[in-house]
Amino acid sequence: MRTFWPRPLHAKGAHHLAIRDRRPVNIADAASDPRVPEDGRAVVRLRDIRSVVSVPLLRHDEAIGTIAVNRQEPGGFTDDEIALLQTFADQAVIAIENVRLFKELEEKNRALTTC
Repeated sequence: MRTFWPRPLHAKGAHHLAIRDRRPVNIADAASDPRVPEDGRAVVRLRDIRSVVSVPLLRHDEAIGTIAVNRQEPGGFTDDEIALLQTFADQAVIAIENVRLFKELEEKNRALTTC
């Protein structure tokens, strides 16, 4: 299964749709949903995955990735579950941005101390 990840930028599926549309994608049955490409269906069959939700990580309306959850039962995820995952995604974006800013500050401090 290592050949499935990482996915190319042009790959189709829940992650691609979440990034493209900048909104959550809730798939009730990944084994039969036409939004899941055939290679993705092979993965979900192998891993016995049925429901998938993918939420974009958005920084200033720019998608920087996705966070996804899956389960073996078909039926998708509730609005409350998706809202909770969106909260996690929002917090992840804040943490990623904080790390970026911290590294930037470290670099500037290092440059100042070497002068």
